[in-house]
Amino acid sequence: AVKYGANVYLLPWKGFGKTKQVLLEKVKEEWVWVLDADEIPDEYTLMRVTELLRNASRIRDKKIAGFALKRIHIIGDRKFKFGVLAPDFETRIINRNLCRWTPSAVHESIKPISGEYRIEKLKDCYILHYTDSSLHARWQKILRYAYLARKQTDRKSWIKASGSALSRFLKGYILKLGFLEGYEGYVLSLMDALEGFIKYMPDGN
Repeated sequence: AVKYGANVYLLPWKGFGKTKQVLLEKVKEEWVWVLDADEIPDEYTLMRVTELLRNASRIRDKKIAGFALKRIHIIGDRKFKFGVLAPDFETRIINRNLCRWTPSAVHESIKPISGEYRIEKLKDCYILHYTDSSLHARWQKILRYAYLARKQTDRKSWIKASGSALSRFLKGYILKLGFLEGYEGYVLSLMDALEGFIKYMPDGN
């Protein structure tokens, strides 16, 4: 990264949200791409955003603090249209002076500094999200995230764990049409349900 002109910072790990906020405060430019390492915007999106930010003053006048782009999720070489990995919008372009990362250890998000500002969706722009190389790799990641989430969850019980698992499975497999993805849709819905179960499972188990 240094070879290609990037500034590299070595920081103590404080969880995803807090660590990303520290890095955001080191950025000098007003507008920032906040991409994960497994995300790639397509060529049209790059051109569209470049053109859009040329009118930065107009964006500020509209009280826009950032832009959310549609993510297309990919496991291996398969793109998903339904279920747990149906396309979703994530904020990936922000004004560093108008946005902050939430301090969550996992599943962090970007929020405007006040209700005066908003995040606008760019519905014609896409990011390819190469989320995992395989279903097995995804399961390993889900386990890590689930146990991280447990650390910031106070209200744990078997009833809450079971309820979370059931509702997440029904949402992913039925409401979001995960069954249209076949075997992979079923497995992904089950993994999502187990993540919810682990998150609220009582301590000592």
